[in-house]
Amino acid sequence: MSHPAIQQAMQGCTRLAAAAAKIGAPDPVDAIRQIDYQPESIYAYAEQIDKAVKALDKAIEEHSAAQSQHAESSSGDSSDAAQQQADKELAELQAEKQRLLLLSDKVREIGESMDKLAQESGGQILEIAQSTDPAVSVVLDGGFWDDVTGESAAAEEAVHRAVSSIIAICKAFQTSVEAMRADLNASMDSVEGASGASSGAPNGPGNRGPDGGGGATGGGAGGTTDG
Repeated sequence: MSHPAIQQAMQGCTRLAAAAAKIGAPDPVDAIRQIDYQPESIYAYAEQIDKAVKALDKAIEEHSAAQSQHAESSSGDSSDAAQQQADKELAELQAEKQRLLLLSDKVREIGESMDKLAQESGGQILEIAQSTDPAVSVVLDGGFWDDVTGESAAAEEAVHRAVSSIIAICKAFQTSVEAMRADLNASMDSVEGASGASSGAPNGPGNRGPDGGGGATGGGAGGTTDG
């Protein structure tokens, strides 16, 4: 399921897309579709991290209990060495938990940023489509090709401008999404590097970072800015 704001933007551009097709302009709905992303994948990843943190909490609790029991029942040099090793392992578990908590915060921060970006971009696209609707009506009018007043030419130009503006918004959206994905990947690399191969950190969502869809800079949206 796509982000509601992206869905609304696509639905709001239905008439604009029909007018664009009539005058040979790019399809704005196709451009919007390419920036679609699955917000649930981000929050599903955050939930995976939360589960890993809970598992670490349990491991820390069990490790602490074992330490206490060992301290009460043992003594001597070998016991001291074992206690030092146990202390080291406990510290590693606690450090791993803190790294995962930081990663969880980063994932949720990025999720909130992507949600805000989708809301803003979807709203901008809807505003463009709504403000261009009078021109769209002229283009879709059966008398479009018989215009002698210049109204039809102006309407056609307005549709071209609207489509180009929407494509620009889509490209900016995708650029921001890619930057957020790179930010998350860097945080994940930091956790994995500190944890080693046995890290309890879960794998990230698609392409490691947030799933950002097909990319507005390629496919149907790419190369259409001249609209």
